Formats: sequence, C-alpha cells, structure tokens
Amino acid sequence: MFRQFDRDGNGFITLMEASNILQKDPFKFPPSKVLTLLKQFDKDGNGKLDIEEFAGFYAEAKAMSVTVQIVILARIVMYSVGGQKPHTKLMATVLSNLNRFLKFFY
Repeated sequence: MFRQFDRDGNGFITLMEASNILQKDPFKFPPSKVLTLLKQFDKDGNGKLDIEEFAGFYAEAKAMSVTVQIVILARIVMYSVGGQKPHTKLMATVLSNLNRFLKFFY
C-alpha cells in the first residue's frame, strides 16, 4: 500500500501525498487534521513519512474515520431513544459511510 501512495517513488510520503490520501474518500479529512497526523507520526521530524511512520499514520487515520462515524451514529441512536424523532436521512448517510469505510479497509 505504501508504494501505491508514494507517487514519486522516493521512499517517503510527503505532506502533499498525505493530503492526497486523507482529503479524498473514504477519509475526507480537513487539511489541518492531515498536518496534525503527519506531525504526530513523523518521528524524525523531516516532514515526510517513511514506511514505518506511514504504517502508524494510516492505521490512525483509519481508526479515526471509523470512530467518527460510530460516534455520530451513537448520538443519533441516543437522541432517538430519548423520545425524539430519529434523523433517518442522517442515520442512513452515517451507516452508508461506515459501511463504505469497512469495505474499503477490511
């Protein structure tokens, strides 16, 4: 997978390449989150991710994506259980996103 994202083949994932990964489906992260993740996993501080750093970066991005969808779904369910009318369109969107994430990753 690393080679697929290392577009220029230099053995590193640059900020530009990381942005290309995380700002598209299935992630759709804002630029600030991409930069935060890159800094978090760029252990040697060179502004790029080697294959080991990328493994942690990508795993964290996957976990964050799925977690966000689960939290949104849980909030919808809690709202519905509280006697409120459920947001069926939003729930359907979240379930669709979660299904897409799980198919993409697993």
